[in-house]
Amino acid sequence: MLKRITLLLVCLVLLAGFVPQGGAAGKYNAEFIPEAGGLRYAFSVPDREFVCLSYSTRNESGMLTLQSPDGSFSGFLPLIYTQAEGKVSLKVLTPAQKRIFETKVTYKPSKAPAAPSPQKGAVRKVSDLALTPGVRQMGWQFTAPGHRALTLQFSSVMQKGSFTIVPDEAGVFSGVLQVPNASARDLITITIKSLKGSQMARQAERTLFVPPELPETAAEGPLSGVVVCIDPGHQQAPVERKGGEQLMPGSSKIVYSKGGSAQGKITLRRESIAALEISYLLCIELRKMGAQVVMTRLNEETGLTNYQRADIAEQAGAHYMLRIHLNMSKRLDADAQYVYIPDKSPYAALAADRQTYWQYAEALLRGMMEETGVKTGMVRRGDQFVGNNWAKMPVFLIETGFMSAPANDILLAHPVYQQRVALGLAKGVIGMEEIKRGLEH
Repeated sequence: MLKRITLLLVCLVLLAGFVPQGGAAGKYNAEFIPEAGGLRYAFSVPDREFVCLSYSTRNESGMLTLQSPDGSFSGFLPLIYTQAEGKVSLKVLTPAQKRIFETKVTYKPSKAPAAPSPQKGAVRKVSDLALTPGVRQMGWQFTAPGHRALTLQFSSVMQKGSFTIVPDEAGVFSGVLQVPNASARDLITITIKSLKGSQMARQAERTLFVPPELPETAAEGPLSGVVVCIDPGHQQAPVERKGGEQLMPGSSKIVYSKGGSAQGKITLRRESIAALEISYLLCIELRKMGAQVVMTRLNEETGLTNYQRADIAEQAGAHYMLRIHLNMSKRLDADAQYVYIPDKSPYAALAADRQTYWQYAEALLRGMMEETGVKTGMVRRGDQFVGNNWAKMPVFLIETGFMSAPANDILLAHPVYQQRVALGLAKGVIGMEEIKRGLEH
C-alpha cells in the first residue's frame, strides 16, 4: 500500500511539472514548425490586426510586426544566423508590448561552418572594414591575414545576431548581412571578433531609404486642378538658423528652434524618416485623385528652414500645405491625432476666415481618424509654429500619432498603417475642397 501511495505521489509530481510544448500557445491554435532556414508559423489572435513576434536563439534575436485583417497570422520566420541546435524562445506581444502568449521550439540548423584556430602571427586588428548600406541589408568586407575564421556580431534595434565567417580563397572576408526586421535608416552596428572574443573592428552605418515610385497625376479625379504642398517634418541634415527665425510676419519675436524631433519608444526611429515615408504615400494617394503635388523634401539629406518650407509651397502655387509630423508625450498609452492651424498670423487671415479654416482642419482630422480608427482627435489654433505662420495658403501641422507610445510607435512604422494615415488625409483634402465649393456657391 505504501509503495502504491509513493508511486502515485511521484506521478502527480511529474504531471504537475509537465507543460505541453507551447504552453498557452494552444489557446491561440499556434504552430511553429521548423523548416530549412527558419520556422513556419501560424496562430490566431482574435480582435488583433497587428501583433509583434519576438524571438531569440543562442545566436540571434529580434522582433517583427505582423498584420492580418482577421487576426489569423501565418508566414515564415527566417533564422538566418542560428548555427547551433537549440531552443527558439518565441513571444507574441501586442503593439504596446504586452504578452499574449509564449512558447519554445527546438530548431536544428544546417551544419555550421568550421571554426579553425588562427594561424601563428595572425593580425589583432582589422583596419579596412568597409560597410555598404542597402535596403534591409548591409554589405561588409575586410581582410584579416592569419585568420581562417572570425565572428561577426551585428546589432540593430529590432534584430541582433552573431555568427562565424570564413574568408574566400584570396583571404577576403565579405558578405551581405540580411536584416529583414530593419526599417529604413536603421543604424546597424557590426563588430568583428576573434574566435577567442577579442574585438578586432567595430563600425556602424544606416540602412538606405529608397522612396516608392511616384505615379503621374491622374488626368481626372476629385482633386483635379488642386495643388497640394506636402512638408515632411524635420530632416537628418543640420539646418543653419543663425539669428533665429521671426515668429510671424510683423512680429518682433525671434524663435531659436532646437529641433524638437520625436523618436520611437520601441523602434528608436527618427520622426523625420517616418514623416517622409507617410508623405510619399500621401503624395501617391493625392496624385491618384488628380491633385498636383510638390514635396518640400524628398530625402533625409535635404536641410530646410521653416521659411524655406513655406516658400516652396508659395512658389508651387499650393492651395493647401500639409505638414506631416509625429508627436511625443510622457504618457506611454497616448493615442490621439492633432491638426494645428495658425491663430494670429496675418497670412492666415488672408488665406481663409477663422470659421472656414477650422472646418478645413476638422475635415482633415476626420478623414485621418476614420481611416486609422483612432478615437481621440483635436484641432488646435496656435502661433508656436513658424512654418505655419509664414504660409500664405491654408496650412496644417498634422500630428499623426505618438512615437513615444509603444503601440503608436509600432503602428506608425508599419506600411499598412502608414497607408491608412495617407489615405485618410487625402480624403480630408477632398473634404476641404467640398467645403470650399460650398462657400463659392
